Amino acid sequence: MNFNRKHIGDKSHIPEIELDKLDEFELDAKEGWDKLNVEDLNRLDQRYKNKTLGLKLSFTVLFFSTFVISIIIYEAHNKEISTVEKTGVIQKNKYNLKNNFQPVKLPRKNLALIPQHKQIVPQKIQLDFKIKRLKQEEEFTKQQVNERNIGIDIDVKAASRISPVEVDNSAKEIYLQDLLVVDYRLYRKSEPLILSPNLTGTPANEASKSEEQNSTQELEVSYMNYLSKTLKLFNKKRFHDAVINFEIILSKYPDDVNALFYESIALYNLGLNKEAIHRLNQLHFAPFSNFQEDLKWYLLLCYKADKNQTQFSNLRAEIINARGYYWLRAQQLQY
Repeated sequence: MNFNRKHIGDKSHIPEIELDKLDEFELDAKEGWDKLNVEDLNRLDQRYKNKTLGLKLSFTVLFFSTFVISIIIYEAHNKEISTVEKTGVIQKNKYNLKNNFQPVKLPRKNLALIPQHKQIVPQKIQLDFKIKRLKQEEEFTKQQVNERNIGIDIDVKAASRISPVEVDNSAKEIYLQDLLVVDYRLYRKSEPLILSPNLTGTPANEASKSEEQNSTQELEVSYMNYLSKTLKLFNKKRFHDAVINFEIILSKYPDDVNALFYESIALYNLGLNKEAIHRLNQLHFAPFSNFQEDLKWYLLLCYKADKNQTQFSNLRAEIINARGYYWLRAQQLQY
């Protein structure tokens, strides 16, 4: 027999039960039945409804919170590199260059170079890198000698005078076309670059005979050979052609520090300051830190050319306070 609230409200219609025929479990059930009334059930119903409503509200809030947070994270991920360019704040290891590569759009005709006195001359870059590396080697040698000496006096600096240093993750370096580059042969598989004959960026008079014979086919060249040819164009101030080649490298290796660094200088010499700033800022997120100090100096020149006084002033102060290779130049450079 099925009981409902009517039976509980009117127990007189329930037949009498012989207690001597009931076991302990049934006796307990009979005692509970006698004490049960409709008001008790209504109170239980109310508590159940309140609990159910609370769970539903909690689940709804959790769902929408997760949805909103997901959107915020997605938007922040997509706009992170722009934030770095606007604020100068660096947040390493959060921006994925491989998933966010955007090619530089160049006009079909060669761009005119900026005035010669404003250009970043390739020969000056070559000289800077050689002098800088020599100084680093001298300092390293002196440090080794000092460590061997016993009882040497050490000038202890106050913590407030020590400038923050970025994590050093320098890779093996070599010289190509007298320019310093990271030797990626130690860090990558030897996969060739696949080039379309119309997009190589190499002029016909510099192409090999084998390339001319296969002009209708895709070309396969090694990374180091192609980088060497591109840097040769760079040294000849053929910056438009060099940018095209650097873009081909970046389309396969978006985090390539060699292409990011030297393309940014080529873009600056072409008067494309915003594009140069974008590439230099991407270097902050590259896996190797070989150009970290240098990129700040060239970024400072880009900010000046782009008439971005706030970023120029902040970065100039940072370079001067760091007392690195470029600090005297930064001190002399005025907006």
